[in-house]
Order: sequence, then C-alpha cells, then structure tokens
Amino acid sequence: MNKYVTTIGNFDGVHLGHQAILRLIKEKAKKYKCHTKLITFNPYPFEYFDSTKLRISSDYDKDNILDSMGIDSRVYCEFNEHFKDLSAEEFFNNYIRTDSLSIVVGKDFRFGKDRQSGISDLKKFCDKSSIEFYVLEDFIVESERVSSSQIRLLLKNSEFNKVKALLGRPYKISGKVNTGMKVGRTIQTPTANVQIGDQQYCFSGVFLCKAALKNKTYYGIANFGPKPSFDDHKQSLEVNLFNFNDNIYGDILTVEFLHKIREQIKFSSIDDLKSQIKNDQKLAKDLIKNYE
Repeated sequence: MNKYVTTIGNFDGVHLGHQAILRLIKEKAKKYKCHTKLITFNPYPFEYFDSTKLRISSDYDKDNILDSMGIDSRVYCEFNEHFKDLSAEEFFNNYIRTDSLSIVVGKDFRFGKDRQSGISDLKKFCDKSSIEFYVLEDFIVESERVSSSQIRLLLKNSEFNKVKALLGRPYKISGKVNTGMKVGRTIQTPTANVQIGDQQYCFSGVFLCKAALKNKTYYGIANFGPKPSFDDHKQSLEVNLFNFNDNIYGDILTVEFLHKIREQIKFSSIDDLKSQIKNDQKLAKDLIKNYE
C-alpha cells in the first residue's frame, strides 16, 4: 500500500495559503520517501447545503494547478447525505488512518458531522495512530490573512489585481469550447461558449478579458453569468474574441478577467442588445492599452 503525506480541504481557488500547505506536504513526502495526497470534495460542502457562498474556481482549473504543483493523488469525496453524517472519527478511519504517515491542515480546519470537530480532535486521532500532525499558520499578504472568503469578495468587486496578489497568479477560467445557442452569430457577434460545468461562481458581469488559445492570446469581451435577455438562468461563460473568427470547437480556451465593463442586463429587444454590445466593444478596446 502506498503511504502519503495528506492534507484535507476545499482548496477552492488554490490561493497562496493553500499553496503553502501543498509545498509543505511535498517537502514532508520527500523526507519520508512517500507520496502526497489531497482529500477534497465534490460538490463542496457549502454547495451541498445551498449556501450563499459560491465557488472561485472550476474543478478543471483546480486539477491543472494541483498537477502543476506535483500533487500525486487527489481523493474527491462525494459530499452527500451519507457523507455529511460521518462522525469525525469515522472520517478519520475511512480516509486518513490506514495510509497516512503525516497530515497537514490549516488552523481553521473543521471536520465531521456539522463541523463539530477541529484540530485538537484531529491531533488526538493522529497521536493514537502514530501519524505526524502539523498545523500551518495563516498565510499573510499585506497584513491580511489570505482566505477564499476574501478572494470571493474581491472577485465580486472586480478587484482583479488584488485577487492576483492573493492567488499568486492572475485569475483565470479554462474550459473546452462547445456549441452554445449560437445566438451571437445571428447578431454579428460570434462567441466562444466555454464549458464550465453546472457550478455557480461568486461573480458575474461583462468584462474585458484576455484569452489564451494554442499559445496565442487575444483580447475580447467575456459575458460571465446567466443570459437574462434569453431567460437562461444557468451560469455560462461566452467570449467574443476581437479580430478572430476561426472554428475552435473542442479547443481549450483560458480566459483571464481584466476589467468589469458592466453588470448583466435584460434587454427588451435584440436591437437594444446589439447597440449595447457595440458600446461594450468600444469601451473594451479603449481599455486594452492599460493592459498591454
């Protein structure tokens, strides 16, 4: 049986605090000549309980970041009726005890039914099973604790430079381009419909963006959220790339959000929508010089 240095959590956004934990489990795994493992959840607990808290990143982007950091194994626990009722000890016995040499968590870690148990309980279980236990202190940037909650607030306020400082990278969403409703072509504004799954994200609007495709980058406008003018309430990501009209169905598009142009609006007519799109494009193109 493989042995692991393990960590546990949502790791939504994989921010600098998460990355510090991941670097530490890699260091410990090298020391113990074993593997690294992240135990995470799908859906996230806050999504299961229909909280007003919404996600930062897609599973696709999260997996890519974890791959880039060299994390060997991920266990995606299905958060369902059975899983939410596991006691802390049952969770420990099922997911940690048998294959972990060491475990690293953040100081606000909670687990078990109704989040009733914390790091003191986890330490007791680890001590009893001769598993090394380590709590990593908060990661601080400019006197503030880095947290997913803070990043959600910054994204909602379109403060993308501050988000970049807490993530250690620009905020981006990636996905495969698939066939959408093809409404854009009927109004002379073709868009790439980026597959983002059924999850709800913590911000929405119309944005100037920079998109990467096959090692090239293009500026454009990203419409992120529901489509109120078409009574489509599912969150989607549609990107109008400037000076681009190739067929890219099936390709991976990575979208970096740069500047919020406006909120989404329900238009009373297609002509009103077309007029607003022209205004959006003009404003976006005027803003590009600030990002070149």
